Amino acid sequence: MKPKDAAKRYMAVFIPAIIIYVLLLVGVVALLNSTRFEQPMQSILAVSPALPMFIIWWAMMRFLRESDEFMRSQFARHLLAGLSIMALAAFLYGFGEELAGWPHIPLYMCLPFAFFFMGMSQFWDYLTVGRLDAE
Repeated sequence: MKPKDAAKRYMAVFIPAIIIYVLLLVGVVALLNSTRFEQPMQSILAVSPALPMFIIWWAMMRFLRESDEFMRSQFARHLLAGLSIMALAAFLYGFGEELAGWPHIPLYMCLPFAFFFMGMSQFWDYLTVGRLDAE
């Protein structure tokens, strides 16, 4: 499969899944803040926004399988950058939150922030190196 086709297939899954994640997150938080449910329904609703992340993980694994060696290395490098920046930011923020009274940020925000930082890594490459996707 051409790298461009693999990237299109990846984005065709990633974009809807991240939109579903955001909608579920907003909806579930609003619902659980206004209504109390019995267990196990409370727990099922609480973890339901995480389900689209499994779809995103599957799309990433499929993209890695379908793309060429260059695109795999670029994707892996950007993913590693996003996860590393997120881990360092969480580490730093944890000290501020615990020791300096910074506002609490829920842990469920880590993965979306990692994806954001992954995108920023890709954007940085675009600005500094130029367009890297092969035709």
